[in-house]
Amino acid sequence: MGPLIPYGIISPEWTMVLIFFIGLGFGAILEQAGFSSSRKLVGTFFGYDFVVLKVFFTAAIVAIVGVVFMDFFGVLDTSVIFVHSNFLTATLVGGAIMGVGFLFGGFCPGTSVAALSIGKIDAMVFVAGLFLGIFVYGEFFSVFEGLFSGRYFDRETIFSLVGLSKGAFVFWLIVAALLAFAVAGYLESTVPEDRWQLNSVNYKGYGLEVILLLVVAFMILLLPKPINSYDEMDDDALFKQAVSKEHYVNTDELAFKMVNEVDDIQIVDVRDAESYSRFHLPGSINIQYQEVITPGWKNTLDKEFEKTIFVSNGGILADKAWLLSTRLGYHNVYVLHGGLNQFVDDIFHSPKPDKDAIHQEIHDQYRFRKRVANLFQKGDEIFTSDNQPTQRKPVTKQTVSVSGGC
Repeated sequence: MGPLIPYGIISPEWTMVLIFFIGLGFGAILEQAGFSSSRKLVGTFFGYDFVVLKVFFTAAIVAIVGVVFMDFFGVLDTSVIFVHSNFLTATLVGGAIMGVGFLFGGFCPGTSVAALSIGKIDAMVFVAGLFLGIFVYGEFFSVFEGLFSGRYFDRETIFSLVGLSKGAFVFWLIVAALLAFAVAGYLESTVPEDRWQLNSVNYKGYGLEVILLLVVAFMILLLPKPINSYDEMDDDALFKQAVSKEHYVNTDELAFKMVNEVDDIQIVDVRDAESYSRFHLPGSINIQYQEVITPGWKNTLDKEFEKTIFVSNGGILADKAWLLSTRLGYHNVYVLHGGLNQFVDDIFHSPKPDKDAIHQEIHDQYRFRKRVANLFQKGDEIFTSDNQPTQRKPVTKQTVSVSGGC
């Protein structure tokens, strides 16, 4: 749904509603393109109608060009787009089965549903067979498990597998699409009209469109580094900063700033809302770690002259939030070392040092922690629940305005 949901244009609650209407629109487009006709669909295999190739190639080019330019202008962050892992054997076998089914049945899964929606009987049979296949696969999964898990490779992109840059891959994909359109048009023109009823398309009138598409392809090929809305940190710098452990704040430092009400910090609790409501540090705000990357929290988290300290129970979620925010280039982000568990142990269960201990700082640290514990236990200053609310800074997620368009 990017960039609609990440930029706050719509709320996440509308996701399923939008998916429903997008699905209706997609089905309507397939039906209007003739994809409810099995005769037209199998035309690609027999060389008399290449509407399937044209529609899907066009959709792929439009989508990939849109994604590339949205990434370039910082509207869409492609680095966080989920890419499915793959099992090569299952992919090849499944593709072959689908291809054979497409050839003999006249539909693929998506087009069969489009044809079913207008009452095509052959589509009904095809969809019934599709559900039968799902049932058989599920019931006898142990038989197919070896096939399913064969030749695993991780979330690879095509351009990385073939050794091309993203821009070069898109360029050659557009060139391949134009060549495919030309070949498809030529093959269709060689089919006798008395044998097949073809849609008359004059490809000579598309010269300007071809030139414009080639211009777009060259622009993508020559695009400089993306104009990203985040000042992202490169991987090497992020790794060095992570292993240095300079981003950790210890219990005593945080407790000192809280007790003395130092205003150069903000505490961000990255746990879920239920855990936060049960107890949290006074003055902390709740931003779940998954939401750290959303642009709506950028102004809250990216502080030039104020420390943002992430806290969680044991520190794992806080470390994740730190990695995400630091990768995005946010300033002055830190993690409470050991999390809330360590904080409670240090403040409330700090062992009394031996009276013969010669290092004065050990005694000073113990007295400080006891004073902090006493202050926190005087009422609502310790971890709070719904029955004991604390004062905390009001904070709301920022809505990012997006300009442009018609």
